[in-house]
Amino acid sequence: MCRAEEFLNNASKLGCLDMSAYHSIRGAVLCERGQRQAGIEELRKSISLEPSDSNVASLMREDTSECASVCEEILRENASHCMAHVCLAYAAAQAGDKAKAMSLARRARQLAHSAIEFFGVGCLLHALEESHDAVEACLEAERLGYEAKGIVYAAVAACYSDMQDDAAAKQYLSRAMQHNAEDEYVREIRDVWEGGAAREC
Repeated sequence: MCRAEEFLNNASKLGCLDMSAYHSIRGAVLCERGQRQAGIEELRKSISLEPSDSNVASLMREDTSECASVCEEILRENASHCMAHVCLAYAAAQAGDKAKAMSLARRARQLAHSAIEFFGVGCLLHALEESHDAVEACLEAERLGYEAKGIVYAAVAACYSDMQDDAAAKQYLSRAMQHNAEDEYVREIRDVWEGGAAREC
């Protein structure tokens, strides 16, 4: 992380052309180093410059409530922003309002077009215990070219584990191991799939 920050500082001095990416990466580095509030501020800057799916997803991973306030602003400008709906659905679920979370999830599902959007919807549906629909969304992300195929397959395995379909869970876990055997999430699903206790992606 120290080396990463060193390179980011050099990029800033030389004149970085993509400041949205700069703030996004710097935010992730700061969060990883334990400077969470500073990291979140950087992630917010990245979204203000470019409210892309990946930038929203990065902030959502760090702080759902912080991301929710940003996403409310995004939707005032762009009512069809899929990942903003996903984030607000997570926030509603955390607040105990599953009906609102499901309504937002259904809207997000209708708006999804890209691989990252479908994967975001899939993980959301898994969190809302809608495992069958989560599998469909995750596999659509894979069909659209989601790069981290092992993580998609691990998420699908987790969904099948929740549905107590051990044969399908094992099949997709095997695919996940072939693609990303060292990934932390893939390893966790490998360790727990038999008990059907796979955590959310």
